[in-house]
Amino acid sequence: MSRTAILNPLNGCESENVLLLVLIGITLNLHGVYGAGEEINEQNPPGGFIPRSGFGGDCEAEKKKLDPLSKYLQPDDIASGKYDFLTPAPNSTLCTRPCKRNDPKICYYKFDVDRFATMGLPCRKCPNPIEQCNRAHCIAADGFEKSIVVVNHLLPGPSIQVCEGDTIVVDVKNGMGGSTITIHWHGLTQTGTPHMDGVPMITQCPILENQVFRYTFKPDNPGTFFWHSHSGLQKLDGFEGSLIVRQPDNQQHYRNLYDYDLPSHIIFLQDWLHITADEFYQGLRNNPVGDLPNTYLINGKARSRNPDGSDYSKTPFTVYKIKSDYSYLFHIIGGTCTVCPVRVQIENHLMTIIGVDGRDTQPKTVASVTLAAGERVRVIINGKRTPNKYYFWIHAVPVGICESILKNNVVGEALLVYTDGPQAPSGPIDFETLVRKKQLDPPKTRFGNPSVACTGKRDAQGILELCYKHLRGDQLAPLGILNPPKEFKNQVIIGVGEYTYNDNIDEAYPLDGSTKMAFNPIGNIPMTNTVNGIAFVMPPVPLLTQYDDVPQCLFCSSNNPFKRWTKIEYCLHVFRVEYPSIVEMVLVDIDPPDHSSPRTGRISHPWHTHGYDQYLVDQGLFQTEDIGTELQNLLGKLERKEIVPPDYPILKDTWLVPSGGYVVIRIVANNPGFWFMHCHFAYHHERGMAAVLKVGHTTDNPPPPDYFPKCSNYLETPDLD
Repeated sequence: MSRTAILNPLNGCESENVLLLVLIGITLNLHGVYGAGEEINEQNPPGGFIPRSGFGGDCEAEKKKLDPLSKYLQPDDIASGKYDFLTPAPNSTLCTRPCKRNDPKICYYKFDVDRFATMGLPCRKCPNPIEQCNRAHCIAADGFEKSIVVVNHLLPGPSIQVCEGDTIVVDVKNGMGGSTITIHWHGLTQTGTPHMDGVPMITQCPILENQVFRYTFKPDNPGTFFWHSHSGLQKLDGFEGSLIVRQPDNQQHYRNLYDYDLPSHIIFLQDWLHITADEFYQGLRNNPVGDLPNTYLINGKARSRNPDGSDYSKTPFTVYKIKSDYSYLFHIIGGTCTVCPVRVQIENHLMTIIGVDGRDTQPKTVASVTLAAGERVRVIINGKRTPNKYYFWIHAVPVGICESILKNNVVGEALLVYTDGPQAPSGPIDFETLVRKKQLDPPKTRFGNPSVACTGKRDAQGILELCYKHLRGDQLAPLGILNPPKEFKNQVIIGVGEYTYNDNIDEAYPLDGSTKMAFNPIGNIPMTNTVNGIAFVMPPVPLLTQYDDVPQCLFCSSNNPFKRWTKIEYCLHVFRVEYPSIVEMVLVDIDPPDHSSPRTGRISHPWHTHGYDQYLVDQGLFQTEDIGTELQNLLGKLERKEIVPPDYPILKDTWLVPSGGYVVIRIVANNPGFWFMHCHFAYHHERGMAAVLKVGHTTDNPPPPDYFPKCSNYLETPDLD
């Protein structure tokens, strides 16, 4: 066969027939004969087909022309390092900038949510060569191939970094067939914009496949926040990212303590599984058992370890760059989802805490910080004047219940690199030349571990454990928080625990075929997570917008954590409080004590309340394992005002309730609406450990935006005649 024949398969008779057809077509068009396409071509003249808006053609280009927001679109790679020392032009639309008073901007983002994979085709031969791990669309993670859920093919997703007073607009498109989504803006109270809180069937309808939902809101205050999916277990598969709100330098209380707050200095922690989160949802009996992480990602990168301690893969580490003798603000975000609190430590460097969650605190210097799911800490790291090497390891390790189970073989690793340090390379770092550390030296001053008694004194080993009660806020609390009038105070008691069906499989999975919210997360023990003995059930329509459509028989409420210890109830659990008022919330662990294990080997639950920052009154461990008596004594002390908050209490939105312990917090209930409250372990809140705080009456709620979506059951009665 000739070379021409290979290039042109339509040779010979076939090519002559094609030429004849083309000539006939030209002749017909010259004489105005349009045939079956006549109606379309009358609207679109022979000079060419002009697609109408929304049909065919280049839809994205067309939308860009019509959408006035397109000029405010923000880049996806703000945290990559390329914007660290960029000074935007005065008329720039870039929202990551030095903040100024009375200079608000519109910050527009497009989030395309889709299923993707780590170590997929875009990674080519990553990690050999390792440069291919940095290709566009390549998500190497820890080198283990698995299915994930991500935004814009990024892990973590795009970082939103704005100034106080800016308006954030995020168009979220659901590209996942057969799945619904929403996004919650963790830590933002959404005062005046409760419809943007992002909880399906509480504040909005779920976003369906190929739908776009526009979130529009202004951050309430500066601080460290993050965004994540609030649908199912998608967050655990990668659907989350950072959100930082800054303010002008002259408004920051501790701006004189650091030199730089760089967009790339975000330590975003994720506990990483080697199977999808849904596979653990019901629980597996044999392999693997329990929802414990295989590794921790730091800004989406890590290396998981084999059982012998060797690397599973030679994927890259996240690198944080600094210079000697300068100080830097770092944002540490607990984007984790499982039961393991995580301790973050930087080799041979101390950290000065100046903020927790979304609020400032008075400075406190420590050697490590421990975060549970949903918690955040802002710390200052002082660069050494004359470092003895150019790199130092950052470790993220599990503590508490996971410390002994995972046996020091699950470690998130990253690098703090002095660009002007001894022998610092001018180009990429060769990670294989670095001296690794299996573990860092035990820190002497530790912060945030919930499983230990925080005495504020060093023990025999010289270790000092500090808790949140040892921090102080930077502002005097309102008088109503410090000494609330009795007639204006509501008390809400939230007992977090588990119902184990008396270890009876037939009770959890009845022989009559009925179904219950039973799971077996740790092998052969069926259980359901509860609040005051109630497993939360979502309503069929959003409470905020369609409250009157919710059947009243679904609602329930219990302020007694011990009433249902031997019996479980499944319902829509709502705590109702007055608007405005002072609300005291007592968070208590009511799990039956396990005398076979020490407190450090049990689960502590991180409790997150939407819509509010909460003032800390007190936290601690009960002295005995008689939880009922201990709680009654605690309530008595609060009633007699023997326990009072400090004048400068800290504010947080997520609190770790210690095993065998309690946390007492207060809020000023001035933000009406339906606010979701839940354990921030992904599996726990999906399995029932949640409730709703209803503040005020429905008439107090802000009206929904125009054309806000509605949804409902469809139960049309057929013709029975």
